[in-house]
Amino acid sequence: MKKLKYVKILFCLALLIILPVGAFAVQTNTSGFEWQIEPQFAFARSFSEGLAAVSVDGELWGFIDRHGNMVIEPQFANAHSFAEGLAAVDTRLPDTWIPKWGFIDINGNMVIEPQYERVSAFSEGLAAVQIGRVNWGFIDRNGNIVIEPYYTSPTNFSGELAAVQYAHQHWYLIDRNGIRSNVIRVLGISSISEGMVRFQGFAGTGQGFLDTNGNVVIEPQFAYATDFSGGHALVRLDDGTRPDGSWYARWAYIDTNGNIAHHLPNFHVSDGLGLISAEIDVHDSDKTHFVYGYKDVHGNTIIEPQFENANDFSEGLAAVWVQGYGWGFISSPHATPQQVTPAPYLTTQSEPPQIMEAPTEPEAIVPESAATETRILRFIIGNAAYTDNGMSRALETAPFIADNRTMVPLSVIGEVLGATNLDLTDSVVSFTLNGITITMTVGEPLPNNMGTPVIVAGRTFVPLAFIINEMGATARWDSGARAAYIYIG
Repeated sequence: MKKLKYVKILFCLALLIILPVGAFAVQTNTSGFEWQIEPQFAFARSFSEGLAAVSVDGELWGFIDRHGNMVIEPQFANAHSFAEGLAAVDTRLPDTWIPKWGFIDINGNMVIEPQYERVSAFSEGLAAVQIGRVNWGFIDRNGNIVIEPYYTSPTNFSGELAAVQYAHQHWYLIDRNGIRSNVIRVLGISSISEGMVRFQGFAGTGQGFLDTNGNVVIEPQFAYATDFSGGHALVRLDDGTRPDGSWYARWAYIDTNGNIAHHLPNFHVSDGLGLISAEIDVHDSDKTHFVYGYKDVHGNTIIEPQFENANDFSEGLAAVWVQGYGWGFISSPHATPQQVTPAPYLTTQSEPPQIMEAPTEPEAIVPESAATETRILRFIIGNAAYTDNGMSRALETAPFIADNRTMVPLSVIGEVLGATNLDLTDSVVSFTLNGITITMTVGEPLPNNMGTPVIVAGRTFVPLAFIINEMGATARWDSGARAAYIYIG
């Protein structure tokens, strides 16, 4: 392990050169925005409840306020954004693989002791937590288990309901008392928003929406859909390849009946601005890459594409990445932050939704065509989250592309794909996957042009293609969305 520590020390020294504190002088087109917090962070999440999780050195995470002051000192292996006054933090020890998540308050006090391998954010006073390596249950703000860990793949609570999967097979809606609905025959459920349940249909369909009784109200037909907000959801109608080989996608907002809302823009908007991208040539190379900017609801470019990575505006600020400097935060006079009234942390409702309790032993009513469930994973370049059968999960850091290969953090192998016996000693990585022990060395190319494991920001990344090949899974690359889809089973 000593050699690995030396590599981390060398990386941190290099980071001080690459990210010069107090010497920000990069030439950017600042028309349409101002630097609120100059780029200086190795990683950063969006602002939520007045604070943003950041990592200065790529190792430990802390939280800053809107002025860039570090109000909760870097001390965590990973950290999620605040929700309902609490933020999930990973307190695992250095050089250990198994996460240990707990929750802190806005003063940095640990209010729920670290003990979980995976967690979700609090919503309506409850958070989903993984106890052991498989089952999920729900805890309250005091850390008490209020719904026993019987389930896999839960969603957050919304409107007093959450969706859960039982034994990786059957889906149900549950209320705050854990009472289950009858079986809902879908491949997966992503989320519940404004009474609309976003689900994945079986093979050959797409995403659609159910009501809270489990009835289909919008048929599964979209390649991708977002949650409903203000009575509308953004969906991808179709996509494909033009005659010149370029990729295209058609987006639109729909209402709760599935009708296209022509008066709304055909792109995602947050705080009145939407992300745009432009493909540019790489100097002295035949490769190209994307840079990002922002446009208003009328489609007018407000901030020219110039950032190597960027997040949506949130609470009036957007996290953006500048090559050679890192993540910073910008503001714009064109941004219109939503005035969100914080929901009470302990939600009560005089008339909670009524759902029918399912039999103790649910009957197997999954269609024969879907008897063998296919697990669909999606990893997006530059996004520190992935989806598992449509449900969003956090990654410790975002995937990136190196030598035309998608690189993912090593933790994906254990936390997402279920590998065991993970070990990294003297730059040699080994693990057991599907009963097979696999070994690779950081910095050495893998066979069959599968890419090369690397260490970035003190974390080990491995080529996703190699893992797919070892699992015998199939994959699809979505060039427009810069996303890799993995099909298992």
